[in-house]
Amino acid sequence: MTSDVPEVSDMTTALIVLGVVVGMYGLAAVVALGAERRLHPQEAVPINRRLAGRESDAVRRLMDGSLDRAAYHACMASIAAQDAAEGPLDVPKLRQ
Repeated sequence: MTSDVPEVSDMTTALIVLGVVVGMYGLAAVVALGAERRLHPQEAVPINRRLAGRESDAVRRLMDGSLDRAAYHACMASIAAQDAAEGPLDVPKLRQ
């Protein structure tokens, strides 16, 4: 009985193995570059618990109807302005 499946040559097998190995090295490189770009815990910006609490309160009040949209936007603008004054955002320059 003969099979309809063509025989795989040694060259085809070698190319498949080479492709898998190159793919694994590529994946390792992507993972290594991604790990390098993550923030270290000491570089992370601490959360301002007071402002976060005000924001949560504003969302809760908006959801339960005790705060209208205009008042919610004004409250969030006030929180954003205070956050910007207390801890300005420091954006690093792009590496070239």
